[in-house]
Amino acid sequence: MAGEHGNDIDFVLGGRYRPLSVVLLAFEYELFGANPHINHFVNILLYSINIVIIFIVLADLFTNSKIEPFDTQWYYAIAFIASVLYAAHPIHTEVVANIKGRDEIMTMLFALVAFKLILTYLDSDNILFLFLSFIAFFLSLLSKENGITFIAIIPSAIYFFKDKPIKKNLISLVPLVLAALIFLYLRSKIIGSWRPADYYNLLNNPFVNATESQRFATIAYTLLLYLKLLLFPHPLTWDYYPYHIPLYNWNSYKPVFALLIYLSMISYVIITLRNRNNIISWSIILYLSALSIVSNIFFVVGVFMSERFIYISSLGFTIILAYLLVCVLPSCFKRITRFRTMRYSIFLNFALGMILVLYSFKTISRNTVWKNNFTLFTNDVLISNNSAKSLYTAGEQLLKKAVDEKDGSKSVEYFSLSKKYLQRAIEIYPRYRPAILDLGVLYEKFHKDIPSALYCYKFSFLLKPGYDKALNNINALFQNNPDIDLQINTFEELYSIAPDNFDVNYFLGKLYFFYRKDFNKSIFHLERAIQINPSKINAFKDLGIVLGSTENFEKAIIAFESARKLSPLDPSIYSDLSICYRKLGKIEKAAEMDEVAKQLKKKTF
Repeated sequence: MAGEHGNDIDFVLGGRYRPLSVVLLAFEYELFGANPHINHFVNILLYSINIVIIFIVLADLFTNSKIEPFDTQWYYAIAFIASVLYAAHPIHTEVVANIKGRDEIMTMLFALVAFKLILTYLDSDNILFLFLSFIAFFLSLLSKENGITFIAIIPSAIYFFKDKPIKKNLISLVPLVLAALIFLYLRSKIIGSWRPADYYNLLNNPFVNATESQRFATIAYTLLLYLKLLLFPHPLTWDYYPYHIPLYNWNSYKPVFALLIYLSMISYVIITLRNRNNIISWSIILYLSALSIVSNIFFVVGVFMSERFIYISSLGFTIILAYLLVCVLPSCFKRITRFRTMRYSIFLNFALGMILVLYSFKTISRNTVWKNNFTLFTNDVLISNNSAKSLYTAGEQLLKKAVDEKDGSKSVEYFSLSKKYLQRAIEIYPRYRPAILDLGVLYEKFHKDIPSALYCYKFSFLLKPGYDKALNNINALFQNNPDIDLQINTFEELYSIAPDNFDVNYFLGKLYFFYRKDFNKSIFHLERAIQINPSKINAFKDLGIVLGSTENFEKAIIAFESARKLSPLDPSIYSDLSICYRKLGKIEKAAEMDEVAKQLKKKTF
C-alpha cells in the first residue's frame, strides 16, 4: 500500500538546475552507500569551512578600514565576531541538519572563494586569480542559483573597502559575469522555463488565490518575519507553506511597518553611498541582494518563505550586530560617566557570551527536532498548524507509525491523530492529492471502510489522471475483494477520466475476459492498451489468449509474435504459439514451438 512519498516525489515542481550538490551526494553514495551519517558529517564539514572563509574574506575587507574603536586583539575584530555569530545563529540549523541544505552551503562557500580570489587579484595583479575566481563562481552557480546575487555583493564590497582604480575593479567582475552568462545559458537549455509545470497548484504557488495587492502585502510581511527571526530566532519551523502564513492586506499594520523598515534601509544605503568603509551600508546591500532572489517579488519561488532562504543574507545581519558590539556600543559607554573606568572588553565578553549561549541552546534544541522525519514533522505541525503541507506530512508520518505499531492502543492513537491532520490539510487545500490518497489508506487500514477508501483513491486519480499511486492502491484494494461489478464499474469510471491510460485499459481488458467473458470489450481495451504502450509484454500475451479464446488464431499468433520480440526467452509464449499453430493445422510449426519452449524451460531450471 503506497502513500505519496517515494522515489518519484513530484508535488513540489520547479525549474531547478543544481547538479553539483547532487553529484557530491551521488559520490558519497557510491563510496559509503545510503549512510546519512556521512552526509551529515559532510554538511558539518562544509559549514565549518564556510565559516572559516567568511572570516578570511571579512578580515581582508575590514583590516585597513580604520573602523575599530580601539587597538585590540584579533578576536575582538568585527570579522571574527561576525563569523562566530554567524556560525552559532540558530536559523542555520535547517541548512546544516537537512541533507538537502547542502546546496545552500556549497553555493555560498564557492561564491566566497571566488570573492577571496578577486580580492587577491586586486592586491597582486596576478590574472591567474581571475581565472580561478571564474571556476569558483561557476561551481557556486552549479550548486544553487542563489550564488548569482554575489554579482552585486562582491563589487559593492570592493567599492566600499578597496581603494583600487575603477578599471581594475571592472576587470575583476568579468569572471563573475561570464560564469553567470554561461550558467544561465546551460540552465535554459536543460530545464527551459523557470515556471513549474504545476504553477497553479497552491503548493507550488502560494499566491495562486491571492490578488496582486495581497501578494505584495504578504511578501512584505514575510520580509518582516525574516528580520524577526534574525533578531529572535523562535519559533523555528521547516514549513512556511500556505497557510502557516496567512494572506495579508495593506490595511494591516505589519506589511506597512515592514515596507517602512525596508524603505528606510534602502534610503540609508543611498544617502551614505559616498561614504567609504561604511560597514552598515554594505551589510544592508549584502542582506537585500541575497534575499531578493527568494523574496517572491520578482518571481514566485514556491513557498512564502523558508529559513534556508536567508542563509546568505544572515551574514549581513551578523556583520551589523558585530559592528554594533565592537564599534557603536563603546561610544555609548564613553558618554556614561560611571562606565568610563570600565574596560569595554569585559562587557563585550559578557554580551557576546550571552548571545552565543542563547544561540547555542536554541540550535541544540532545534537539532533534536531534526532527528528524523517523524520527530520533525510531528513537532513542527504544532507550530505550522495551519499549513496544509505540514499537516499532511505529519499525518503521513503518523499513518506509517500506526501501520507498523504493535501496541494496539498506540496504533489507534496514531491513526486518530493522522486522520485529524490529513482532514485538516484537505480542508485547507481541497485538491491536495497526496493527503487525499493517504486518507484513503487510513480508511482502508484502520476503519476497514472500503467505500470511503475507494472514493479517496478515485478522487486523487481524478485530480491527476493517470496517477499511478492511486491505481496501485485501487488494484491492491481489489486483491481481497471479490466484488467484480465494483471492480469493473470503478475502472470504467477511471477510463472516463483517463481513456489513454495504459493500466486502466489493461485492467479492464483482463476483467472483461476473465470475469465477464465479454471478448469484444476485452479485445478493445487490450488493443487500446497496446496502442498506448507497445512495450508491455503482458498486454500482448493477454490479447493473444483472448483472441485464441475466440478462435481467431491468426491474430492471436500476431499478438504472441509481438510478445516474443519483446521477450524471446519466455517459454510460455512459445507454448501459446504452439497451441495456435496446432489449431490451424500447422503441426510442424507447432512442434518447432514446443521444442523451443522445452529447451527454454531446461535453461530456466
